[in-house]
Amino acid sequence: MIQQLNKAILTPDYLFNPDPTMHVIGGRLWLFTTHDQTSARFIKGAGWGNMYDYQAMSTTDFRTWVHHGSIFSIHDVAWAKGNAVWDGDAGIEANGRFYAYCPFDFQIGVLVSDHPAGPYADALGHPLIRKDESMKGFMAVSPSVIFDGDIPYLVYGHRKVYVARLKPNMVELAEEPVEIKIPADFIESPIIVKINGKFYFTYSSGGLWGEHGYDKPRIRYSISDSIHGP
Repeated sequence: MIQQLNKAILTPDYLFNPDPTMHVIGGRLWLFTTHDQTSARFIKGAGWGNMYDYQAMSTTDFRTWVHHGSIFSIHDVAWAKGNAVWDGDAGIEANGRFYAYCPFDFQIGVLVSDHPAGPYADALGHPLIRKDESMKGFMAVSPSVIFDGDIPYLVYGHRKVYVARLKPNMVELAEEPVEIKIPADFIESPIIVKINGKFYFTYSSGGLWGEHGYDKPRIRYSISDSIHGP
């Protein structure tokens, strides 16, 4: 059921919606998020295994938001194991359809729908990036897609970042993933946008304990003349 959200609260605190990405589609701004089933204090050692689905919200004025509910879940992907639907991206428009790229336990799947709000269905019946093929697959989290002109690229990674050109069908790689030359403090959530011929690499850093204590989480960016860096 479509639910009108409170104008003062974009996402109610009982929904626990992290990992946002956004796309403008048909004159609406769409917000896509993962969905924790409960807050951290109730997980009791379950780690990140209580994230079952993706949710969508949209707006035309940034004041009134529509909650479209769940757009796909772990139960829509037969090969996916566990209960972890981690940070990815959805609502990517191509070929008259909408695509979602999501990591399920370090393997990236592709889902497709006729509408930004879903329902999305598994496009391949198997992972696009597998974790057992190489270290590239094992680091397969935080996928996002960038278009350089008409050419789509899949970007993903944790501690290391890989990029690969996608075929026009959006569900197959057109080349082997290659590592991007990035800043040393990169942790995860790589997103690349192209503005005035420059590539802006936005990422999450920090959030870890080290020899000098706790490094607070940050969002940083760096700039390159190439999608492959440095």
